[in-house]
Amino acid sequence: MKRNIRIAALWAIVAVAAVSCRKEELTIDTPAPAPEAWQYFSYSFNVADQDTKAILENDGVFWEENDAVGMYLAGNHTEANINIETSPKTIFLNSTSQIPNGSTAYAYYPYDQRNNNISSTIIRIPREQVGGAESAMPMAGIPFTVMSGDTNGEVYFLNLGAIIDFKVFSSSHSDETVKYIIFRDNAATISGDAILDLSSLDPDDETTMALDNWGTDHYSYVTVRHEVPVASSKDAAASVHMVLAPGQYASGNIIIGTDKATYTFSYTNKELGRNELKHYNMNLDSANCTREATKSLPYSETFASGQGAFTTDGVQVASTNVWRYSSGAMKASAYKSKAYASESWLISPWVDLTEVESAAFSFEHSYYYETDPRERLTIWVMTDEANASWQRLPDPKYPDGSSLDTYAASGSILLDTYVGHNVRIGFKYVSTSTSSQCATWQIKNFKVEEIVPTPVYSLYSGELTEGDYVIYSNGYAMKAEVYNKRLGYLAVTPSNDEIVAPDASIVWHIAPSGNYWTIYNANGYAASNGNKNEAQLLADGADDRSLWTASGTSPFAFVNKYNSSSSVNANLRFNSGTNGDTFYAYFACYAANTGSGLTLYKLGGAGGSGSGSGGSGTSVSGLQYLGCIEVPALALVNENACTASGAETFGDTKWFAYNTTTSTRRVATHTYSYNSKTYRNYTVMVDQNKRCPLWSAYPMHKGAYPSNKLGRVGSFSPSTSYDPAFARSWQSSGSTSDYDNGAGYARGHLCASADRQAVEEANEQTFYYTNQAPQIQNSFNSGVWSSLEGFVQDNAPSSSKDTLYVVSGVLFEDGNSGSSNDGGTVGRPSHFYKLLMLCTYTGSTITAARGVAYIYTNEAHTGVNFNASQFRTTIDAIETRAGFDFFPGVPDGLQTAAEQMTASLW
Repeated sequence: MKRNIRIAALWAIVAVAAVSCRKEELTIDTPAPAPEAWQYFSYSFNVADQDTKAILENDGVFWEENDAVGMYLAGNHTEANINIETSPKTIFLNSTSQIPNGSTAYAYYPYDQRNNNISSTIIRIPREQVGGAESAMPMAGIPFTVMSGDTNGEVYFLNLGAIIDFKVFSSSHSDETVKYIIFRDNAATISGDAILDLSSLDPDDETTMALDNWGTDHYSYVTVRHEVPVASSKDAAASVHMVLAPGQYASGNIIIGTDKATYTFSYTNKELGRNELKHYNMNLDSANCTREATKSLPYSETFASGQGAFTTDGVQVASTNVWRYSSGAMKASAYKSKAYASESWLISPWVDLTEVESAAFSFEHSYYYETDPRERLTIWVMTDEANASWQRLPDPKYPDGSSLDTYAASGSILLDTYVGHNVRIGFKYVSTSTSSQCATWQIKNFKVEEIVPTPVYSLYSGELTEGDYVIYSNGYAMKAEVYNKRLGYLAVTPSNDEIVAPDASIVWHIAPSGNYWTIYNANGYAASNGNKNEAQLLADGADDRSLWTASGTSPFAFVNKYNSSSSVNANLRFNSGTNGDTFYAYFACYAANTGSGLTLYKLGGAGGSGSGSGGSGTSVSGLQYLGCIEVPALALVNENACTASGAETFGDTKWFAYNTTTSTRRVATHTYSYNSKTYRNYTVMVDQNKRCPLWSAYPMHKGAYPSNKLGRVGSFSPSTSYDPAFARSWQSSGSTSDYDNGAGYARGHLCASADRQAVEEANEQTFYYTNQAPQIQNSFNSGVWSSLEGFVQDNAPSSSKDTLYVVSGVLFEDGNSGSSNDGGTVGRPSHFYKLLMLCTYTGSTITAARGVAYIYTNEAHTGVNFNASQFRTTIDAIETRAGFDFFPGVPDGLQTAAEQMTASLW
């Protein structure tokens, strides 16, 4: 629903309404007694009927899902949520203390936790905008007075930005689809931050609404991404809206990217006013057109003679492009007699990843005059999907920065998250006016290649288990071919106790068959032929000649069932020698005293697998006792979920595990840096069909995970809440309707925001959509669940090395009602549970453990104690219902007793 409001009349409407709104009162919904720590006084007030969110054409646009306003009230700076189901919209503010009557309230949009000074509020226009850009419109609320009483107060918002309405059409290109529109200004003052003094705001005096310091970040362009068809005429064209900073734009370009080409328009002398809508009719037939061919794999650009198909984007410095070709490389520098602040991009052409399962790119680079390349010399990726934006990629390997002549290889940077799309790679260069932060960066030998996964076989020593192996002895591996009545060989040279990418002919699957083992691959079963010093391949794995007993741990002994019972040489061995000038080598059945045992290499990730000597990788925890003991043993494609070895990496301090062997379930571990150590934030398993986490597991210790250090800095913003370890199709769209649809559900954290407040990155990761599940809000998310979270936070160990391990999870035991994936909904759990295991350490050994489990139905729990015995059960009971064996790292003797306890830990 929209209401018609003419733009010209808006200021008069708002100014008159503001006078009365100062006299309105604000309802206090809860009684006056002092609340407990987890309770709040709740206040509500209305956004004025005039719908001042944004003005597009003649319509006032209602507030959208996920909108939140910043609020200064009674000296506090906080976030207030908007209920978009009411009309007019209602804003809800929770306060831990009662707000005194007569307090002056200030509001602004969009909410930004950095705005902690009423006299210098930061107003921001995003450089990347999605869809209808009214969601980016910066606004300031007119001050009003809070009074207790029976009626709701009202707050009015003033629009501070300018809007362009683009209509894209063409008589000859109407078969194309718009992907993005860029408004670029040569003076680099389009976006960034501006300052507004809310404390002096007076709607009757427009001079108090002045914005200062637009473009402090020196952005040169704003991009809006909105997929609409190119119309055949202006009247048939759909609108694409962009919010810009008000001001005078002397010259620049408007660039329209479609699925087939890029169109560029030049402009001069564009003036954009606050709260003003401009209509730009973009006829592609009159534009400069560049047709871009998508590059197929492998794609490479050496930059040996120029920039090739790469493009540059960004501000000029001293009339010179920051990125430019120079002597066999692309070079970026903003130092021209002095250091300049700038941002500029080197962007690859579209590269086709639609037909591959795995891909990666690499390059060589050097830099000079830069104190922290990870802050200002970064790489990004963008897909061709609708509403896509630039996503930061893992940091490359950086050179030492000592010389521009010292190039370093970036290492292979995976693009697996983006396969199935066309992608662009962007090299983002940022400088400041400080010389040590105004680098020269050089790039050459860029390459994107398909990755065909190659098995890694690691030295295996342990009890034999089913799996794929290379059977090895003295430099040779047993091969699936018969030569001179024996099995052949292939010369193999292991490196670091690994055989990488072995030929398929030497890979054997060893599997139990009753009391025996079979050894086979696509060519047949390794078998005896009943004679000494001979062997064969059979198609039948049930024949006695195909059955073997196995013993040892390393080397292994394999004895053939048929030959053993027939008293014929039965030991599978390697034998080699010379016959005249002819060298021979075979695998066959020999006498027990001939040759030596066989060494096995088993399929696994780099660093070993199973119980072999390769081990299970290195824990990413900075403190040994924090460990990863609560995460269940999982059947993963690549590695243990809590080891860095063999994991898919993303970013400087994050890494993730690959898929489980169940294709619709994936496990990721998120980490962050704090006090010069890397800590595991939490490990999560997500179900693709439900687009919902099944559990989130993490340690608690106040020394490593201090609570309430920063407060809640993360938010449910699509720009920061998509988990980069999972495809977006596995996650919520970010809309509250995915969780709610009017049924009263909230986005319930599994790993709580307050559990992770040591650094911003840790808190922001708790707002990933993969850490949220639909949870009834009233008297559950805001009641018993919140109380349990506070209980855990308050009692987490703070001294010695004792550690509390937590698993928060969900069950679907009601037929999965409300969780179908049609329309993009998220699975609604029937129950939420939390498992607690408190471990005492002596050195690095767990010497004592106590446990308990809490479980609640996903509904309101009114007037009950969160810690009541009716909500407590054993960890064993939850493991049975959930289908996971948690806490495998607790010694068996301690684990058995701890998982049968039901008493409260504190």
